[in-house]
Formats: sequence, C-alpha cells, structure tokens
Amino acid sequence: MSASQKRTKPKLGRTSIAAAVCCACLPLAGHAQTGFQAAARSPNEAGDPCPLLTAEKRAYPGAIVKSITAYGARGDGVTDDYAAFQRMAAEISNYRYIKRKIVYFPKGTYSIDRFAIAGGPAANGIRNILLAKASNFSLIGCTGSVVSFKGDFTITNDKSSGQSWYSYRHQLGFEIRHSTNFRISGLELYGNVDKMSRPPSPDGKPLSETNSHGIQTNASSNYELSHLKIHHFACDGLYIGGEFTTDRNGTIHNVDSYNNARQGMSIMQARSLRITRSSFRNTGITGGSYPTHAPAAGVDIEPDAPAERVTARTGDIVFDACRFVNNKGSQFVGGDNGRNTENVTIRNSEIVGRAENKHPYVIILSAPGSVIENNVIDTAGGGVYPAFSEGIGDMKTVNTIVRGNTIRSSGVGLQSLDAGARVLIENNTLISTHTPDYRDDFPNIRDGVASFSGNRISYPRQNFGTKSVVGFIKASTFRNNLITTDLTGGNYTIKVGAGADAASNDVGAHILFAQ
Repeated sequence: MSASQKRTKPKLGRTSIAAAVCCACLPLAGHAQTGFQAAARSPNEAGDPCPLLTAEKRAYPGAIVKSITAYGARGDGVTDDYAAFQRMAAEISNYRYIKRKIVYFPKGTYSIDRFAIAGGPAANGIRNILLAKASNFSLIGCTGSVVSFKGDFTITNDKSSGQSWYSYRHQLGFEIRHSTNFRISGLELYGNVDKMSRPPSPDGKPLSETNSHGIQTNASSNYELSHLKIHHFACDGLYIGGEFTTDRNGTIHNVDSYNNARQGMSIMQARSLRITRSSFRNTGITGGSYPTHAPAAGVDIEPDAPAERVTARTGDIVFDACRFVNNKGSQFVGGDNGRNTENVTIRNSEIVGRAENKHPYVIILSAPGSVIENNVIDTAGGGVYPAFSEGIGDMKTVNTIVRGNTIRSSGVGLQSLDAGARVLIENNTLISTHTPDYRDDFPNIRDGVASFSGNRISYPRQNFGTKSVVGFIKASTFRNNLITTDLTGGNYTIKVGAGADAASNDVGAHILFAQ
C-alpha cells in the first residue's frame, strides 16, 4: 500500500458554518488571551473529593457554581442522563457569562443511553451535548466522575457514495461550537465502542467513519481541555477545529486519549495550540469487534481546506512532554508541504511505533517551520519522515529540523527522499536494533537534506552481519558526525553525496564512504 493510501482518511461532513458571534473575550483567570497556557494544577489534592472544583473556585471568586445533578442527572450508571446534560448545555449556550459559570460533576457514572440517527426515514433528532455561542464557563469533573456514552448498537450501511458506504448513525459526545474562554477538566469520557458492531457492506466497499468523537471543537478560542481520559470512541478521542473558522489559543494538558477507532486526536483548523503531558495510544485497538478506521494514528494534523478558504492557516502548534505509543497506524502525522500547515513542534516526548504492524511511517512531519526535538523515539521497523511528498503543496517550503533526538530502530530509522526540501538533521543519536537479515539502509537519506551534522551512528556487527552497504546519507552539509562499528575485519560502507569525506567526520575503523 502506498504512503498516501496509508495516511488518507475519508473526510467527515462539516457542520454548517454560521456567522460567528462577535463578543468581547474574557481571558481565563491567570492567563492573557494570547499565548494562553494551561495552569499547573494537580487533580489529587489529598482528602478533597473534587480538587479541580476547589481550584476552579479559587481561580474565579464569585463564580456561579452548579452541580450537574441540579439539571436532573443521577450519575448512577443506570438512569439515562441525556436530557439532563442537554438542559445543562442549553442553559450555557448563547450566553456570555460575566461571572464564571462552573458546572461540576460529582463522583458517579453518568449514562448517555442514546445514539443519533442523523438522516434517513428513521432520523431521531438526537444530537451531541452541544454548547454553542457560549463564553466564560467550566465543566469540572470530581474524582471518579465518568460520562459513559452509548456504544452497544450497530453502525449500519445506510447509503453508498463513491468508494465508501456511510451510516446515518453515530455516537454522542461533547461538541463545543463558536465558544470562547472555557475549560473542560477532570472527566473520564467512555465511548463503549468495544460493545459496538459494524456489519460488512453489501458490495465489499468500506464503511466510512461516523461523527463519533469524545470532544469536538468548532470555531472556538481561548480554551483548556485538561485532566481528561477519553477512550473507546468509534472515531476520534479529540477532534479539534472542525470549521473553516479556525480554532485559536487552545491548551490540551494531561489528556489521555486511547483505544479510539480512528485517531487519538485530529487537528483540522487550529492556530496557537499547546499540547502538554498528554498521551495518544492504542488507536485502532477497540477491544471488541468494531474495526479500525484509517489512518489509525495517535495524532493527525490534516486541515480539510486550502489556506484561501479558512480564516487562518493551521499552525503554531507545540507538543511538549507527550506520549505517542502503540497506535496501529502512524504515531504522528502532520504537514501538507506548505498547503495549509506550518510551524508544528514535537519536543521532549516519547514516540514508539507498533512492532506488530510493521507500519513504516512512524512520524511524518513535513511542513514549513516544523521541529522534531529532544524526543525518545523507537520506530520499530519503520522510520521518521521529516519530508514526505504526497503530490500536494510545495516541497520547497519544507525545512523540518530533526535535532537532539534518540532514535532506536530496526528499520530505516530516518528517511528523506524528496527533492526540494531543506531538512536539517543535527545532533541525533541513532541506535540500531536490527537483525542480520535487514536488507535496507539505516538511515536512508537520498535527497532533500540541507545538513546532516553532529549525529552519532553505530553499526554493530551482530545487527548487520555480512551486509556490505549499511546506510545512505546524502546531504549538502555532512560533517562532525560520529560513525562507528565494532567490526574487526572487513568494512561497512555508507553511500554519501559528492563532497562528503571522512576528514570532516569522526569515522571509526572499518567504516568506508563511497559515492
């Protein structure tokens, strides 16, 4: 299967784009509106059954505080609390609170025992828990508060279009639209996809994913999603920026998104987004009969529309101290070669490919101004792709920096093949975990790299055996690299570009350069 096939996902239908509400924005307490960052708050203050609520009330003295039980929710794991949640959402929607509105969720399991049928003769009018055109509110979970969305139903094959079938049915979740200055924190959202079924289509065509997300944001700004567990949804745990009006100034902190069918998180149209201490894992592993939806990535940054159709380009996105682990597809996919994505950074994070899949594209980050820095990466049998042509955008805009990472690999480790890109690969340590039957290059850098400098690579004899050519490194600047082997007889050869020489590098015995 081609790289583009592995990445491409069917597009979800967009919500209609209403005119944005023009209102003054109230900054979250302790934060300026621009450069918005999450407050460092612990959800585990000893002896407090609702520590995040305590912190929220301290942050907003005089706030309007109300329990979800005041809207009729029971939280007993049996009663259907759908109507109570909709009453809460209706009260908050279309309102700009002067004093902070805080709704908290006492310990319990709040069952949302319905699913939506959005079209066709059986359309039921059920919809997401929608908070729209709202400002200055918080939804705060107490320790042990779980919202359990109905998943024990069948996703049906309702209509065929092109190469796919589509279903009118979808799970419910939280949807925030055209809203600003809000926080959702402390909840566990359980989608129950492990109880869902999906029959084969009549003609063998695949069934496209449904609009089944834990939390989705649309045209919203100045928000924080924090201290959340979001898992077992039939599409994405988080779906960020789902309209042509770009989300702005969002913080995602300490969120664990796992065992969702398509993505841990999709980022569509978003600007100035900070994701810290969050994990995206086990995507595509639903725990039941419901199968995977492509691309089954930990995170996918893939704007729907070209830049001229949106209010701002997707970018200024930083992932710091995050984990991307054991997802069935790529661990991270981002960039469209300058088409509508720029300035994405992954730093101080752990990225681990899923060995069972033999998926080659562990990280793709091919966008102007992007950085992969100071991470611990295990590509298993795959690699890191800092430039990746899909026939879109302009490779000449791609200047990804790969710097200061430790990259373990039993595969290619690092690959760049695309002419025109200007990738910098500097001060990384590449560690081989290969077996002697490995027959490709480690790394495989043939084009698009402006500098390969200050890197450390070792070729253990037990990993490469009698192989002759072990790597291919072609870069405009090739210097100050440490390249060694423990061979005691014979040589390993690295193919290099014109002008590369051993004198500009620290090359051990039994390593040869050849063009």
